[in-house]
Amino acid sequence: MEGMTYSRITAELGISKGTLSLWFKNLKSLQSTKKTNVRKSNENARKHMLAMNVARADKLMRIYGDAKQYALSSFPNNSKHTLFVAALMLYLGEGDKSLKNNNVRITNTDPHVLSLFAHFLEQFCEIPRARMRAWVLLYPDLSIEECLMFWSQKINLPRDNFYKSQVIKGKHKTKKLHYGVGTLIIGDKRLKVQILEWIELLCQKLEAEAGMV
Repeated sequence: MEGMTYSRITAELGISKGTLSLWFKNLKSLQSTKKTNVRKSNENARKHMLAMNVARADKLMRIYGDAKQYALSSFPNNSKHTLFVAALMLYLGEGDKSLKNNNVRITNTDPHVLSLFAHFLEQFCEIPRARMRAWVLLYPDLSIEECLMFWSQKINLPRDNFYKSQVIKGKHKTKKLHYGVGTLIIGDKRLKVQILEWIELLCQKLEAEAGMV
C-alpha cells in the first residue's frame, strides 16, 4: 500500500481514517524503536569488541613481558654453554627476526645449522621434536623423496613433521645444491620474543668484551 492515499486505503480495507492514522502512528513508533535498538546493539557490539581487543593486547603484553624477563634471568647461566651461544649467532645470521609473525624460523643449505638449532630448542627452550616443523625448497633436478629423507635424518625429525616441499624453476647459479634448502619452524610468538631478547643480550655481552662499547 506504499504510495496510496488514506482515502484509498480506508476504502480498500473498510476502516476509518482515525484507525488508519493510529496504525501508522504505532508503526512509525515501532520503526523508530527498532532503529534505536539496532543502533544500541551495534554500539554495544563495538564496545564489547574493543574491550576484547584491549584485554587481548594486555594479555599479550604480559606474556611478552614474561618472556623478556625469563630471557634476562636465564641468560647469565645459559651463556656459559657453547651450544647456546652458537645457536643464537646462527639465528642472528639465518633466522627470521621479524615480530610481525609468530614463527621462529631458520633457513640454510647446511643441515648442521638446522640440527644444532633443533638441539638448542630442546635443551634451552624445552621444545620437543614433536612441535618442530620443517620444509624443503628444491630444484626440479632433485629427487623430493631423497631430499626429504636426507633432511629428516640430519635434523632427526620425523617425515610427518615436514610440510609439503616447494619446487622452483632453475638451478642455483653459483653451486650445486644436492639436497635443496631446509627450513626449521616453530610457531610460538612468546619463544620468538625470548630468543630475540637472548640475542640482544648476547650481542651486548660480546660487544662489551670486545671493547666496542
